[in-house]
Amino acid sequence: MKRILLCMVAVSLVLFSCSAKNAAKKEEKTVLKIGAIRDFKQSKEGATLIFDALLKITPDYTPLPNIITDWTRNDTATEYNLTMRTDILFSDGTPLTAQIVKYDLENAAPMMWCGFSYLLEEVSITDSSHLKIKLTAPYYFLPHDLAVVPAIKENGIDEAMNITDFTGTGPYILTDYREGQSASLTKNKTYWNAPGPDSFSVPQVEWLVITDSSARDLALSSGQIDVLGISEHYLSIEYPSINDLVKVKKMNFVEEPKEVFTSLMSIGFNWKEGFCSDRSLRRAMEYAVDRQELTDKIFFGIPEALGHQFNPAFMDGPQNEKPYYYDPELAKRILAEAGYKDTDNDGILEKNGKNVLLRFLISSKEDYQRDLAVFVKSELRKLGIDCEIIPAAGETMKERFKTGSYDLAIQHPWYEPIIGAVTYFGFDDSYTDYGLSYAVNKKSVEAAQALIVSQNEEQIKKNAGALWHEQYEECVTLPVCTSSRLAVFNSRFEGFRFNGNIYMIDLSEVKTRSIKQ
Repeated sequence: MKRILLCMVAVSLVLFSCSAKNAAKKEEKTVLKIGAIRDFKQSKEGATLIFDALLKITPDYTPLPNIITDWTRNDTATEYNLTMRTDILFSDGTPLTAQIVKYDLENAAPMMWCGFSYLLEEVSITDSSHLKIKLTAPYYFLPHDLAVVPAIKENGIDEAMNITDFTGTGPYILTDYREGQSASLTKNKTYWNAPGPDSFSVPQVEWLVITDSSARDLALSSGQIDVLGISEHYLSIEYPSINDLVKVKKMNFVEEPKEVFTSLMSIGFNWKEGFCSDRSLRRAMEYAVDRQELTDKIFFGIPEALGHQFNPAFMDGPQNEKPYYYDPELAKRILAEAGYKDTDNDGILEKNGKNVLLRFLISSKEDYQRDLAVFVKSELRKLGIDCEIIPAAGETMKERFKTGSYDLAIQHPWYEPIIGAVTYFGFDDSYTDYGLSYAVNKKSVEAAQALIVSQNEEQIKKNAGALWHEQYEECVTLPVCTSSRLAVFNSRFEGFRFNGNIYMIDLSEVKTRSIKQ
C-alpha cells in the first residue's frame, strides 16, 4: 500500500512538473506584436510602456493617485503641494526621488505640451516625499496635466525635448531597438504598480513600424501583427479599413467610450477672409450638411454624428449651447435673407456679383478627407454653393494654411482640457501651419483669457460658457462626428482598453484568450 502511495505521489509530481513547464513555455512564447506608424523612440505612446506617469486619469478626466499620491492647491490655483511615493525603483534599481520628479516637472512636462509649463515659476523640494509648485498665474488643471508627465531619469531628456535614457519604472523594459523598424520589450517582473497578480501577463512586446496604412491592415489580417490602433493617441485606422477588418473579417475591436470623447472631426472655416468671412454663410452651412447620412455613408456608421463643437459632458464643454442640426430649408432662408441670389439661373448663388465658390483644402494623404469633401460639396450644391476640392500635403498644405488660401479645411479640433486648446489656437486671429485660429472676435479672446486664469470649477464653467457662446454664435467650425479611438486586434488576445491618458498604452489586462473546451 505504501509503495502504491509513493508511486501516485511520484506521478503527481511528474504531471505537475510537466504542467508547470508547459505553462512557462506558453508564457515565454507569448509575444504581442503592435503595428505602429512611428518609430518607437519617437512615440509618446510607446514611451508609456516604459515610463509611469506622475498621476493617472479616468476616461471622464478625473485625476487619480499614482507616483504622486496626494495633491492640494491654494484658493487661487497658483500653488500646489505634492506628496509622492518613496519606494519606487527604476528597472536598473535606481530610486525614484523627489529630485527626479522635480526634473520631470521642469523638463518632461514641456515635452508633453502641458499648459502649466508656460506658467511655471518654481519647483521646490520640501523633503524626500513632498514638493511644491509655484505658478505665475492660476492654473486649475495642473493635476490633469500630471497624468501625461512621465517619470524619466534626471538628464534623460535632451535640449530638443527627446528622451535619451529609456530606463523607466514602468511595466516593460526596452531590450532591443532598431531605428525606424522595430523595438522589443520584456515584462518588468519587479513592476511596482501591477493592479493584480495576473496583470501584465504578456511577457514580450514587439513594436513593428509599418508606415503604410494598407500594409498595416494586411499585416493584421494575415497575422503578422496582433493589434492596430493602440500605438497612436488618435484614431489611426481608416474607416474603410475598420469596416473591412471588423464587419467583414469579423476581427475583434475595442472602442473608446463615445460619451467621453475628447476630440472630434470638424471642418474649419476661414472666417477671416473670402466668402466664409460672412457669418450668414457659415451659419447656413451648419444646417446644410446631413451629418447622420455622412457618417453612415462615408464612415460606415462607426463614429457618432455630432452637431456640437465639443463634448458638452465635460466641465469646460458647451453645456449651455444647442447643437446644430440638419435643416436645408432653414439654410436656404438664411442665405436668402443675407442677400444671396442666383441672378443668372446657373444654379450657383451670387454675393456682391460673384459666384459663391469655396476652396475646400484637404490632405492628399487621407482618403477619408476626399470622400468627406465630395459629400459636403454635394450637400452645399443643393443650396447653390459650389466647391473646389484642393488636395495638398506637406509644405504645400502648410503654405496654404499660413496664407489663408482656402475657405474650408479639416483642421485641428478643440480638445480636452479646453484650457490647453485655448493656449494653442484661442488667443488671436492668426493663420498657422494648421489653419486659422479660433479667436473669432474680442469677446472670444476675453473669454479665453479669463478661462486660462480660472481658479475653480465655477469660474471654469462660467468662462468656458462665455467662450462657447461666441464660438456657436459665430459658427467658427462645422462639427461632423466624434473621433473616438478604436483598436482592432487578433482574436487570440483579449483585455485591450483605452485609458483617460490619450497617450497611454494600457496592457494591464491584456492576455491570451482562454479556449473553451
